[in-house]
Amino acid sequence: MPREVERHGKVIYLATEEELRALQAPLVIDARSPAEVDAEDGGAKFAGSVNVPFFAEGSTEPPTVEQYAERLSAASALPAAKDAPIVTHCGGGGRGQKVADMLKGLGYTNVHNGGSADLIRAALAA
Repeated sequence: MPREVERHGKVIYLATEEELRALQAPLVIDARSPAEVDAEDGGAKFAGSVNVPFFAEGSTEPPTVEQYAERLSAASALPAAKDAPIVTHCGGGGRGQKVADMLKGLGYTNVHNGGSADLIRAALAA
């Protein structure tokens, strides 16, 4: 069961260490901007992750589910199997939660918000 955490005045649900360790070869989607990845906001890039920024370059408007699904598809980050393990993250978990919710809305059933690259790394190292 994910743990409830408050970030920036909003409640998000982060996967527990046990949940993340139990996943077999998950797809990891990094929702940070390229600048955040370069600055290591939330940690260095998680090895093997796919960077699909939540916000389109130069935009502060959140994408629709359809718009983000198009970007995920273009990045080959939409598995064919709806039960494929997927972990989302950003710098702290807020956008990771939004991406996880969008993926669930697209019918994916094994989606987990890892929070940040550092939190995922820590969970897998424990």
